[in-house]
Amino acid sequence: MNKLDLIILIGSTLTVSIAIGYILLALKSSKALSDLQQSKLLELAKSEQRLKSLFEHSLAGMFKFNIHSFEVVDANSTFQNMLQWKSLSDYKLLSYSFPANDIDNIRNDIIQNGKVTDYEIKCTCLQNGIFWGLLSVEGVAGEDYAYGVLIDISKRKLFEEENEEQAALLNETQDAIIVLDEQGNIVLWNSSAEIIYGILRESVLGKSLKTILFDNGNAEEYDQVWTDVSEYKEWYGNLRQNKADRTVILTESHWKKISSKATGRDIILIINTDISEKKKIEEMYLRSQKMETLALLTSSIAHDLQNILVPISISVELLREEIKQHKNIKVLNAVAERANNGVELLKKILTIGKGIKGENDIIEMNTLLEGLINSFSVNLPDIFRIEKRYLQNNFIVIGDYNQLQQVFLNLMVNARDAMPQGGTITLSAHNLEKSDFIVQEFTSNPSLFYGVFSVSDNGAGIKESDIDKIFDPFFTTKAPDMGTGLGLSIVQNIIKQHEGFIEVDSTNKGTTFKIYLPLASQSSNRQ
Repeated sequence: MNKLDLIILIGSTLTVSIAIGYILLALKSSKALSDLQQSKLLELAKSEQRLKSLFEHSLAGMFKFNIHSFEVVDANSTFQNMLQWKSLSDYKLLSYSFPANDIDNIRNDIIQNGKVTDYEIKCTCLQNGIFWGLLSVEGVAGEDYAYGVLIDISKRKLFEEENEEQAALLNETQDAIIVLDEQGNIVLWNSSAEIIYGILRESVLGKSLKTILFDNGNAEEYDQVWTDVSEYKEWYGNLRQNKADRTVILTESHWKKISSKATGRDIILIINTDISEKKKIEEMYLRSQKMETLALLTSSIAHDLQNILVPISISVELLREEIKQHKNIKVLNAVAERANNGVELLKKILTIGKGIKGENDIIEMNTLLEGLINSFSVNLPDIFRIEKRYLQNNFIVIGDYNQLQQVFLNLMVNARDAMPQGGTITLSAHNLEKSDFIVQEFTSNPSLFYGVFSVSDNGAGIKESDIDKIFDPFFTTKAPDMGTGLGLSIVQNIIKQHEGFIEVDSTNKGTTFKIYLPLASQSSNRQ
């Protein structure tokens, strides 16, 4: 064997060895690959089994359906039980259980958006009743099928409906019902609260009650109540609270601390009743009782004083004839003047105590006011001006001319005295049709129309603390030598005798007295 043959033999042997090694390696790799594939397939089978088990035992209804016909291709047992389907072979169409308009909406959303999310739907069970479901659907791209998940939310809907009913009941009550969280922020504000305070629900939710109702000088009341509720769980009493227009009302308030089972936190339930008008009525009743008692007392005293003063007055007149030329005639005249003043004062007091019945005459109010303005203007300084704002048509009432003239004269004098630096006295009149406001004041008079006669000034106004006292006998803000405090008391008494009433409205820009009298055209029964 030569050298060349030896090289060829060695090369051939090496080639065969490499080939055999490659084949062995390939066989080994193939077996490993086969084992890996088997492992993957086994894992995939297990995963598929888990998904199938999850599909079948899920608490949510799962199904596959055609988005055009809404025919169910596959569904788990939960879905079928929800709709009370016995089997897919018997019931395949969702139209058995889904409303037609909802099917159209779902189909359109899938076509346009590819999915439907959290769609509340009222489902019909084939055998018994209905239930509310929450539906989510995902379409398959390029196919006519979609996958859906349906969850029963009937209990949640029932809870929501019960809450809505309770909220509706809370809104029907006339009391303001407010609920606060642990920080004192508003979480509930019913319709009556909107009406009483003039504040909309949307503008207060999440805000502090203290800043909404107690920021007008009465924050200390809120702090005290909050402390008591925190310590004793409950509080009851009267509170001053702000309205939207910054006016203050008085409320009868009940606070109760309640532990919420749903959240585990404490809430505070507040029930407020507006008693501002009730308090006014109580004060008016007490004042009326005080006035009656005072009237009886002053009437009794006036009678006794009148019995003393009238003989003195008569005696003075008799003596005057005897001593006309005597030097003491001035003293006698002074005694007569004082006695007459005393008698006139006593007449005024008797007007309050018993009232003075006047004549029932037909009175043209425009004529009365014009005559009064003309006579009053004669001695009125130039710094004053009288302005008239009443209709051309006449206002006819039935009553005593002199008494009504005394009413308006007294009010005009008061208007003049309220403006020491001068100003404008305004007289106005207009018709007023009977309303709830009038009905509250007139309980027996059937008149349908009333005349409203106003006397206004542009002075400094009446102090708020004095408004409730101005009609009390002997109350006056004038100097002792300028008034007795009987004028407005007599005015009020005369107006009541004419089946009317009087109101006062005063600010720092002036005061207006309004007198309401039934018009004679609707009051012929009084003649």
